[in-house]
Amino acid sequence: MKTLILVLCCVICSKVETNVFFHSQYQFGDIIAFPRKKICGCGPALYSHYAIYVGNENIPGKEPDQDIFHRIRKLDEYGDISCTFGSLSGETDHNKANYLDQTEGYTIGDHTTMTDRIKEMTDQEKCRNYHLTKNNCEHLVTYVRYGRPHSEQVCNRLNSIPSTCFLNLRTVIITIITFNCSAIGV
Repeated sequence: MKTLILVLCCVICSKVETNVFFHSQYQFGDIIAFPRKKICGCGPALYSHYAIYVGNENIPGKEPDQDIFHRIRKLDEYGDISCTFGSLSGETDHNKANYLDQTEGYTIGDHTTMTDRIKEMTDQEKCRNYHLTKNNCEHLVTYVRYGRPHSEQVCNRLNSIPSTCFLNLRTVIITIITFNCSAIGV
């Protein structure tokens, strides 16, 4: 019984330390990357999801338990793309990704400027024009942090996929095209 109580105390303490770690790991305006699952089981993750850390800031539309701002797919009255607040809780694989901080032509916005950009992008009409290569979650967070939308992963990730993945991906694409063409009688 004493062992069980000790184990429970350790689990509770580890949860508390994890939550404190999130808040000390990131500062307001940091870009957070969430690597996603590997395609075809090989090579590095094909892409990452990105969010901006907002911590416990008081921003219109943000609930107290929300600490990130990001672009996600969700069904709402505006469609299926939304720039919204979310929470790091439940996310286990993430890291700071302020990769343009030292890049010429990219200046980190101050607190007020980044907050204004977040408020601007909560307007769903500005957010909803999603495009995989021109207006994705990475473009959103780099706009909030630097004032310029940018995405490294759209093209750079394709160069890191092992050739075996391309063969598998090519097979899938050919199968889809063949199926779609046969379905319409071509």
